[in-house]
Amino acid sequence: MLYRSILIVYISLLIRITLDVEIIWVCIWHNWPFPDIQLFSGNFNFDIFCPDETALMLFENIVLFMPVGVLFPLSYKEKVCSAGWVLKIGMVLSLLIESIQFVIGRTADICDFVMNSCGAIFGYVFLSIIRKLYKAFTKNNAERLL
Repeated sequence: MLYRSILIVYISLLIRITLDVEIIWVCIWHNWPFPDIQLFSGNFNFDIFCPDETALMLFENIVLFMPVGVLFPLSYKEKVCSAGWVLKIGMVLSLLIESIQFVIGRTADICDFVMNSCGAIFGYVFLSIIRKLYKAFTKNNAERLL
């Protein structure tokens, strides 16, 4: 239950960060007019080599999705226990975000999609390493006690 709660908070923050949702809440709170969003006026960037993005931006996209690879397997142990499932979830979530960005007039970037998907897998690998280290540590400590 704790992991699922953290997952909900993470996805809420992810939406806020990637879709600029905070401007809508500011407009509602202050009774301001909504920003002029021109639907479907965004662009697609299909360049897989990411010429416009810096190494820091690529790193940020990877780190942004690493919690997907950690929180989904912890939250849904019986269903999401493989790297394939984590990759699918990361890809679908990233595709959803990039599609919404296009709809609200921002650029949908294939490079962001790829880096986000890699981030989900890196999170899963990180979790797998931590689990193996934990098992080895607890096994060694149990053997010392005997």
